[in-house]
Amino acid sequence: MSYLNRYLVSSFQCLVLAIAFMSLNLNAQSILQDGKNFIRLAAAQPTDQNKIEVLEFFWYNCVHCFAFEPELEVWAKKLPADVVFKRVPVRFRDNFEPQQKAFFSLQLMGVVDSLQQKIFDRIHVQKKPLDTDADLIDYVVSQGVNKTEFVKLFNSFSVVNLARSVTKMQTDFQIDGVPTLVIAGKYRTSPSIAGSTTNALNVADALIAAERGARAGANKKTGHATPEKKVKVVRP
Repeated sequence: MSYLNRYLVSSFQCLVLAIAFMSLNLNAQSILQDGKNFIRLAAAQPTDQNKIEVLEFFWYNCVHCFAFEPELEVWAKKLPADVVFKRVPVRFRDNFEPQQKAFFSLQLMGVVDSLQQKIFDRIHVQKKPLDTDADLIDYVVSQGVNKTEFVKLFNSFSVVNLARSVTKMQTDFQIDGVPTLVIAGKYRTSPSIAGSTTNALNVADALIAAERGARAGANKKTGHATPEKKVKVVRP
């Protein structure tokens, strides 16, 4: 292949990629309706500049969170490599703390994903409440989790501190109900805001695409393909 032909092929490939990228951005913009299917936070919160962060604020006792979980789990598993998904158990009252501590303990043990749906099912399908320390410990141990390790974490200062730190996060992210998704520390949406669970995830996809495009544009202006300095943001 001649140099001219190689140049033309390369140029054509670049053009196709550019058109595809523009199409994705235009599609995202056509879906998004600020104030209708998503809400822009009053103040953007610090977030990971190397990943697009998606937070789900949830409560195990919430029937809407239970209904959202199956679809959300499938969606989260398909997220691209530049997106990170994290869950945050809310603390609207102090008696939410046992479930928060259970979540963070299981997360630190690396088994929370395998038990997330099971905990929801225990509460909403089997109608067995998991509101107290004793109930949570007994149930988690019945699922094969090491009791000694779990109880040690459950009662640790670090886990209690994580649970209580969520109160400030709820204020910062303007969380007034669950389930709620927050994208890139800037936008929040939910099934109630967007109209359905599927709509909420479609809006989240569009916000992720919009954020990706904004970051690409910012990097192009500064001449950096990726951020030069990693910003570490500590999340529960």
